[in-house]
Amino acid sequence: MIIRQPFFVKLLTAIWLPTIFYASAGDIHLSEVVFFPRGERPVIIELENTSSAPVDLAGYLLVDQNDFTYEFPASSVITGNGLAVVVFGFPEEEKGNDTVLWLYCTQDGYEKAFRNWTEQSCRLYSPSSTDRQPGELIDQVCWIAKNSDTPEPYCFNMLFHGYFVGGNLARYRNRKTGEYSNWYMTSEEDQSIGETNPIPRPLSVNLNVA
Repeated sequence: MIIRQPFFVKLLTAIWLPTIFYASAGDIHLSEVVFFPRGERPVIIELENTSSAPVDLAGYLLVDQNDFTYEFPASSVITGNGLAVVVFGFPEEEKGNDTVLWLYCTQDGYEKAFRNWTEQSCRLYSPSSTDRQPGELIDQVCWIAKNSDTPEPYCFNMLFHGYFVGGNLARYRNRKTGEYSNWYMTSEEDQSIGETNPIPRPLSVNLNVA
């Protein structure tokens, strides 16, 4: 004999089954970039999810000024209020804790991706932006070492602020307001890849170091 569930039982079951709600693309931000690594260390790019819901980064794009493009693979889920780290190298070059999404780019050209410290950029695009149109841009940062009369707010000019071999760019997010600080340079010792960026402390030296 076949016993059929009443409609209201099916409805309650559907309502109370656990559901995963995903945040939107606007909740993903670039938070730290190791663009000038020392020696053979890889370039590293960190992203932050500012919502409490997970985000599947599959299909998102990281693009540099020379149009090198890294596409996030399937099932690249960043947890709510979590971090994702893309290492442009192999796992043995850089490893992190298990609470962060760690990804490794070893496709052709990865050795030079995002590495030109005199004028380079990192742009983050949504999954639908295969043609990389400006309207589909989610976040970006650029770094230059040249005179610029009208620098963009997302652009860090090393002629004005200095730079360090082994240094990187980061920005701090105020947990009360949700707003980000301007991009700032950190020393190699103050890098916080795979960890929430702390309030920046003043650098003891702000000179170009070769």
